[in-house]
Parts: sequence; structure tokens; C-alpha cells
Amino acid sequence: MAVFDIIPKVRGFEDRAPKPAPSKEYTSIDPGGRPITAPEERIRGHREKYVEPWAEPLGNAFSRAGRRVADVFSPGQPFMNSYRQKQIIKEKQDSSFERKMILRKQNPKEIVRARAAEMFQAAVRKYDQTEPPNPQILKFAEQSIIKMIKMSGYAPQEFNLPGTIDISTVDPDPFYLDTDRPNPFPEIEIAAETILGTAASLYGVTNKGARTLGNIFTAGAKIGAKAPVPGAWKFASSVLGGAFAVGAAYFGYELGLDLYNQGAKAKAELEGRDPKTYAINRPSLAQRAYRTADLATTDALLGTIVMGFRPAYNGLRNITRSKLAGVGKESQEKIIAGQKLLDKFPTGGYGVEGKLPAEMG
Repeated sequence: MAVFDIIPKVRGFEDRAPKPAPSKEYTSIDPGGRPITAPEERIRGHREKYVEPWAEPLGNAFSRAGRRVADVFSPGQPFMNSYRQKQIIKEKQDSSFERKMILRKQNPKEIVRARAAEMFQAAVRKYDQTEPPNPQILKFAEQSIIKMIKMSGYAPQEFNLPGTIDISTVDPDPFYLDTDRPNPFPEIEIAAETILGTAASLYGVTNKGARTLGNIFTAGAKIGAKAPVPGAWKFASSVLGGAFAVGAAYFGYELGLDLYNQGAKAKAELEGRDPKTYAINRPSLAQRAYRTADLATTDALLGTIVMGFRPAYNGLRNITRSKLAGVGKESQEKIIAGQKLLDKFPTGGYGVEGKLPAEMG
């Protein structure tokens, strides 16, 4: 999605590349039965407590609304049916996960490991006593051990045994922990970029915000505190304000993850473990700068397209009226004058700062 991908000189730069996670030891499972490491287990715990209570209802509401609209315009494509099917699968996953968590509490990992060792030793003894030796004995024992592990609520991979997850559609790395730029809380990143970007864009279109940006770029030629701000300044300040805010929000999100990672290392040290036990990879400064610039550029491009639609439409309308519809010169001048007034006072008021003439004294 990177806008910078179309620029030859930066096209080869990767802002996310594969990189092994600091910790590879499996400590638990996810709702789909996939074995997960200690960092992912910790992340999932925090997501369940702080993120999912507000993110899931919002996401589901937007998803349902979008699918219902799509169903109206595409009657042959039952978008809501696929949503319902996904919800059914999720409910089954959650129910299965709860049962497995109960089984894990009833069957501690060390006890399951001891059972597996006893089963394997019994199979080896039987193999040695059989003449001629039968390899099927060991194969059957392995299958029995894997089945016992699953029935105890664990994944075979947690015991370094081959195995498969319960549901094959589960994302093997949903938080990009095996890359150099993990993203454990994408909802927070999106919320920060959306809120700050929208707020800065709305501030930029006000007289005060436009003056602030205008005074930055005009240096000595300051825009007066009472003079009307040109529409071009408001347009530019709204687009650039939103772009800068989106980039800053992403950079701040990565700084927050740095603190989160430091807390993970401190937790491991307090528990007497390797500091890497709960740690995640962190991106370099160059990667952060690249993505910050890319997000800001993308926001500015989209903002220019969206906000520039109305001036472009009005310009095209004036041309078509004069050339095609036969509007007279006098009428056209009135239309242009009216458009200038709208650009000069977009708040709807006349005078300065959106005030009516009677309010100015």
C-alpha cells in the first residue's frame, strides 16, 4: 500500500522484513489451537483486557454496516452470509479454547510430559521384546502420545512433536512477531492516526490554524490576526496538518511499543528469566522514518484528492456553463464572484472570523 513504492529510488526499501522473534519457545495456544510463544501469550492477554472490549464491537459494527450496504448494491453476493459464517467459526474457536484452558489447568504441562515419557518408554520396551522388531509399534506410540497431548489441552509442538492446528485457516503470525516491525496492537495505531489526523485537518481549515501554517511558510510576511485567510491557505493547512498528524501518530505508536518492550524485559528479569523471554523485535530509525513519511504522503495525497474535488467540480461547472450551456458573460461573472465568496468565507458567515456584519459593529 506504500505510496513510496512507485518511486524508483525508494522502491527497494523494505519497512518490514522477516526476522526471527527473540523467543521461539512455545508456552500456550491461541483460540485456533495454534501453539504460541511467551511474547504472543502476553500480548494476547493485554489485548483481551485493554483492546478487544472496545475494538471488537466497533469492528463488527462497521463490518456489518459495510456488508449490508454491499448486499443492497450486489444482490447476488451474500456478504452478510460470509460474516455470519465467520462469527460461527469464531464462536466455535472460543468455546474450544475455553475447554482447552480448563484441560490445561487440570493437566499441568510437566505431568503431561511425564505421561508422554512413560508411554514412549513402554513402547520402546515392547519394541525390544518383539521378534522381529516392528516399527509400527513406535509409530503407533507416537500417534497415541500426540492424541494424549491434544486431549490434555496442549499442542504437540509445545513438546517438540509434530502436529497440526485444529483450524487450518488461523493466521500463523497475526502480529508480525517474526518480522523486524511487529504490530501487536494495530487497532490502537489506526485509532491514533485517525483521531489525530482528523483533528489536525479540521484545525487546519480554521482561520487560526491556517494563519499558523501560513505564518510558518511566509516567514517575515505575517498574515494579520484580523485579516481574512485565503482559501488556498486553509486548503493547504488542512491537508498538511492532517498528514503531519498521521505521521506523528505512527511515530508515537512505535515509541509506545518501545516502552512496552522495555516493560517486557523488566518482567522477565524480575521472574529470573532471560530478558528475551517476552521481548519483541523493534524497527530501526530508518524504517520508522520511511513509514512515517509514507503515511504522511499517503494522507496528503488522499486529502488533496478529496478536498480538491469541490474546487475542481466548480471550475469544470463554470467551463461547461460558458462553453456548452450558453450562460451569458454577466451570469458567469456572478457565479465566479459567488464562488470566491464561498472560498473566502467557508464557514457560512460574512465579514471576518465568520461573524455577521451586525456583529462587527
